[in-house]
Amino acid sequence: MVPDGWNILKIEEFAEVKTGGTPSRQIPSYWNGSIPWMASGEIHQRYIKNTAEFITAEGLNNSNTRWLPEKTVMIALNGQGKTRGSVGILQTSVTCNQSLAGFIVNHQVCHPEYLFFYLDDKYQFLRDLSGDEGRNGLNLKLLREIEVSLPPLSEQKKIAEILSSVDEAITATQAVIDQTRKVKQGLIQQLLTRGIGHMKFKESAIGNIPADWDVKTAQDICLLISVGIVVKPSQYYVKSGIPCFRSANVQEGYIKDEDWVYISEESNKILSKSQLKAGDVLIVRSGYPGTSCVVTEKFDKSNCIDIIFARPNTDLMLPEYLSCFINSSLGKNQVLQAQGGLAQQHFNVGALNSMKINVPPIKEQEKIIEIFSKYQEQILQSEIEVNTLQKIKQGLMQDLLTGRVRVGVTS
Repeated sequence: MVPDGWNILKIEEFAEVKTGGTPSRQIPSYWNGSIPWMASGEIHQRYIKNTAEFITAEGLNNSNTRWLPEKTVMIALNGQGKTRGSVGILQTSVTCNQSLAGFIVNHQVCHPEYLFFYLDDKYQFLRDLSGDEGRNGLNLKLLREIEVSLPPLSEQKKIAEILSSVDEAITATQAVIDQTRKVKQGLIQQLLTRGIGHMKFKESAIGNIPADWDVKTAQDICLLISVGIVVKPSQYYVKSGIPCFRSANVQEGYIKDEDWVYISEESNKILSKSQLKAGDVLIVRSGYPGTSCVVTEKFDKSNCIDIIFARPNTDLMLPEYLSCFINSSLGKNQVLQAQGGLAQQHFNVGALNSMKINVPPIKEQEKIIEIFSKYQEQILQSEIEVNTLQKIKQGLMQDLLTGRVRVGVTS
């Protein structure tokens, strides 16, 4: 059922659906021209303004790719991770590869931005369309038959304006986060190598450092370095109880307090070797290896699954400083070296044991942490704002795209 004045149309009734192609990479004259050529991964820009690669007129004329005009709504037919089913909208004319399709709408029937948000809201439905766990990908026939609920054109435009304004706010806030991260990373690099107010420096195993600093291995500064539950952890899961950290809960410098798994208090006692204490430093082993945060008082006596945890000797190193170092390029580079540069491999306890770490005096560690924390707090507050905006947008989409709440309509 749709509200009065709305229609349900198949996409083929109001849009052309076109895909592209890839000029032969064996012919150099087809590439590095002036014609933008979009790859499927670029769908994640959402508002596509530019492409990484360009083709020539010769490449265009000798392949299945074709021009798609500005305001074409794009969809990924297949691709890695979350790509398949993702949508975007062109802010400029481009050509594209065969893993993308474009909806060129009849503007008298459908507003392009409305269709973009409508399909964006149907992400899981689009992924499920291909069946067989997505191995076959989407195809043009499936896309043409998708039914779309279309309000009057004036209402479509108003809905698109409202949702676009929220998207703009999310994009602006994300830009602040990205810039703050860059500033923080550069400053931390400076603080972890030059310290605060030093004039004399010396060579060390990991470069120039202040003359009164030491370089020690993690093994030298930690009372314990171990790993969480690795053998069939799911056998211990219960609906509620003691929270267990997984990689997804460990973010760079903070705990993501959601999507927990739990074990019983009895299991937590049995698995005491991986039981955590406030002040322990957690380090992700795979996926995003080397990502680190500190266990807070709230999670004292919690447990962890397939995560490295380190318990620093606080007479030598503060937990927050150790986590900060591991998250920095100085730590991450050693993580990659330990894996032979292959991020899909596990970062293991032995590799952390041998990690070389700059060790300032405790007082200076405290000052470095204080500076770091200010930037981290700015980032966290901005991320909370982004999450709030995304929830607002989700609620608006559910209301506006179903007609539950009407806009731009006079009674």
